Amino acid sequence: MTKEEFKVIFSTKLVEAYPTIEVNKFTTKLYWDHFKEIPAEKFAEVIHRAVSELSFFPKIGELNKYLDAILGILSFDEVYLLIDEILNKSYSGSWKSSDYPEIVVNTIKKIGGVSSIRQMSAEAKHIAMRKTYKEIAHDLKRQNNNKRLN
Repeated sequence: MTKEEFKVIFSTKLVEAYPTIEVNKFTTKLYWDHFKEIPAEKFAEVIHRAVSELSFFPKIGELNKYLDAILGILSFDEVYLLIDEILNKSYSGSWKSSDYPEIVVNTIKKIGGVSSIRQMSAEAKHIAMRKTYKEIAHDLKRQNNNKRLN
C-alpha cells in the first residue's frame, strides 16, 4: 500500500474510531513500518474488524491476528496443536502432508521433520516451533502481497 493510502485508512478509520486516544507521529510511523507491505484493501479490512470488536485502540499484535485470519494463516496455537496431533499419529502410522495446512507442513520440514521434533525437550520444541512459525507466517504474508502486485 502507498503511504497516502495508509494515512487515510489509519487516520480516518482507526484513529477517528477511538477519539480519546492521541496518536503521535512516532506511533503512526511504527504502524506504517509494520503494515506497509500489506495491500491497502487488506489493511482496511483489518482495521474494520478491529474497530468492530475492540473497545480500545489496537496494538500491532492484535491487528496482526486479524490480518492472519483474513489471509487464512493459522495462529501459532493452532499450528502447535496440529503438530502435536501429527506427532501422536506418527507413532501409530504415518501422516499425510496433504491432510494439513501448508504452514504446518512447512514448520515441520524446516525444523527437521517429525523425528527431530520428537527428540527435542518441550522447551526446545516450543522455541523452535515459535521461531519457525514466525518466519513462515511472515513469508506467507509477503507471498500474498506479491501475488496481489503481479
